[in-house]
Amino acid sequence: MNKLLLGLVIIFELLSAHAELINISDWDTAITANSDNRFRGISINQTAPGLVFDINQNFNNGIYVGAQIPTVSGDLGYGLHIDPYVGYKFNPINDLTIDFGDKNYLYPEVTVYNTNEIYSSVRYKLFTVKANKSLENYFSYPNSTGSTYYEFAIDYPINNKFTVHTHVGKVTVENNKLFNYQTHQTSATYQYSKDWSVTGTYIENKQLTDIAKNYGFIQNGHPLWKDTFIVSLKKEF
Repeated sequence: MNKLLLGLVIIFELLSAHAELINISDWDTAITANSDNRFRGISINQTAPGLVFDINQNFNNGIYVGAQIPTVSGDLGYGLHIDPYVGYKFNPINDLTIDFGDKNYLYPEVTVYNTNEIYSSVRYKLFTVKANKSLENYFSYPNSTGSTYYEFAIDYPINNKFTVHTHVGKVTVENNKLFNYQTHQTSATYQYSKDWSVTGTYIENKQLTDIAKNYGFIQNGHPLWKDTFIVSLKKEF
């Protein structure tokens, strides 16, 4: 984690010599209101509405930096967590995109949940394969360094307004196999103006053990794992 943060500091120090690059107005920013904030199928907001703030800067050489800031509640800390990332993306041939980088999940209120992952993805036309691997304990699970998340996704544009997305993800928690599970998501997004879009998403979580359902993924009586339909409203700036 410290290496990534040091890397981000160095990047921003280098960019400070070119003030126009770090002008916040030049960055891609967005805020999304969700009827439930979910991470890999699991609610991080105790199944209540939440917000996600995104900020990202892509540079001409393929390097990008940014952060996601979702609201959280319950045992995850009352407030939010900050997820900075840095990566590199390139197109070796037409229709093929390769992306890899490092992302942190930082919980100011409950630092034991802090997690650092490396990630990579390969996208060809409509199809994307992603892989994440933790470099330290996975969200506080003991001896869970090396935990993985794999995802296969399809994005299909119906027209210039509608896009359908579906993916299957697999979480494997190292040395904690009782908390392994699969998540399936299908969504439809309507871009009704240049900056505004609305998305409906159905989420199913499968292969959950009773331990995960009754003890691992429940907070204050809220089952965080239950199948659900989520509505999201996004504003880009």
